[in-house]
Amino acid sequence: MNIKPPLLFAVLIIYLFVGCSNSYELTAEQKQLANTLKDTTQKYLVDDFGKSSFGGKAFRAYKVLDIEAKDGGKYINEYLWAVCQEYYLTNDRLETGTGISLPIALFIQLDGTYKVNSHKVPRDGSMFSYDVENIFPKRTHNEIFAHEIPNQLIEQARQEAEDYYKKRKTQ
Repeated sequence: MNIKPPLLFAVLIIYLFVGCSNSYELTAEQKQLANTLKDTTQKYLVDDFGKSSFGGKAFRAYKVLDIEAKDGGKYINEYLWAVCQEYYLTNDRLETGTGISLPIALFIQLDGTYKVNSHKVPRDGSMFSYDVENIFPKRTHNEIFAHEIPNQLIEQARQEAEDYYKKRKTQ
């Protein structure tokens, strides 16, 4: 078989862009469930996970990596990459305070309303990979280890902070 180099090159490029994606695509049902949990997830990330140590306000941004409903939807495991970043103003300049960016697994129960019962995050350093493999579904590992998500989320949280402080300034 004689394949011409330009054709082989084109096939290789297509394979690299299509076949090597780091991201798991949520199903329509998973997206709907994630949307249903949006308020619960956001509240938990700000109230119980994001901290403010410099007198500012914590802003959060996250991406749902995977979501699993168990026992007929009574128990839900929501796997995220979350950024919680404190912002405050100094001389009308937006400053960053305390912040965190990492994958997090939320364990949610439906008992009339959705409630986050607990969460797990991977440990730092040499235990990070081990914990990711034991906490998160395998199909999320490539995306977590690629570390491509945080920059997008940090920018999203920063934009929310800018909008918030601009709005406060005009009131």
